[in-house]
Amino acid sequence: MEDEKLEDSPLDKGILFFLLSKKTVDPEKAKFALGKLGVYPSQKNWFKFVDTMLLVLSAGLFISGVFFFFAFNWDAMHKFVKLGLVSGGMLTVGIITFMRSNKELAFQVGLSLLCLLTGAWLATFGQIYQTGANAYDFFFGWTLLIIIWVVISRFPPLWIFLLVLLNTTAVLFAGQVLRVWDSTGLFLSLSFINLFALAVWEYLAYFQAEATLGKLMGGESWLKTRWVAWLIGIVFYAMLTNLVGYVVFEDVPEMEVGMVSILALIFYPLGYFVYRNYIKDLVLMAAIALAVIVVANFVIFSFVERDFISATLIAGLLSIGVTVLVVYEMVGLTKKWKADEN
Repeated sequence: MEDEKLEDSPLDKGILFFLLSKKTVDPEKAKFALGKLGVYPSQKNWFKFVDTMLLVLSAGLFISGVFFFFAFNWDAMHKFVKLGLVSGGMLTVGIITFMRSNKELAFQVGLSLLCLLTGAWLATFGQIYQTGANAYDFFFGWTLLIIIWVVISRFPPLWIFLLVLLNTTAVLFAGQVLRVWDSTGLFLSLSFINLFALAVWEYLAYFQAEATLGKLMGGESWLKTRWVAWLIGIVFYAMLTNLVGYVVFEDVPEMEVGMVSILALIFYPLGYFVYRNYIKDLVLMAAIALAVIVVANFVIFSFVERDFISATLIAGLLSIGVTVLVVYEMVGLTKKWKADEN
């Protein structure tokens, strides 16, 4: 009877731990309550975990088997057999995937397999007919062919995979067509690709999640996945910081130095302002602060390059000071945000 009352009563993790520390609650009842709060996994949770792991492992083993099978038997197979096997695999996976569209995770894993098999099909076609296309054509075509599956999947890892393909396309295009593997244009392109991805993700997640556009994208639950924004944001600010370092230490035209300086003066403060006052994300605030510290060190070492010891001392003191200020502000913001929630 007491368990039923406990089950029906509102539970709070903080209060429960406080009562446990004061030894005012029975340990068995506390264990039951912790299970209801999700602190201890239930039998249902364990079954779900095992089911998810088996699904992901089976998908990984399947795609690995496809790649290794072709690698081992490549010379022994006729070209129509090669294309037929990959096409048949795609068709089979596609049918099973859309038959299981009512199972969210199975549907998402199936679409992930389709995206990977698309790359395998393009690679097989290119190897058989030797089209002479550059590597960037392969990745760009792969990107275009899987966009629709990525959109309907509502699966964050697939969006990251699409972004990786876009970045790879940009790098290979710069190297194979423009013949530059490191230049202001390349770093600028990578920065804008990831900036666009970050802006679209945050806009959908925080400003359109409940609007028509957000509903068309599947609602706010998967768009609120913060690790995606963290990853894209860190990559963007890493690219921007790399760009600043390139123009600081390399001999580049003054126009490029001015353009990159303007971009840095816009996007570092703007990003910090947005994540401090609107989205409220300490992880990306810390990433931006770290990027600013690195840029400041770039500038110090470029101006005091003949006196390494003095540059190191100045850069160290500046880094410590900025770090202390940022940590102090973040602690205060954490308390303020918690107070606002309550």
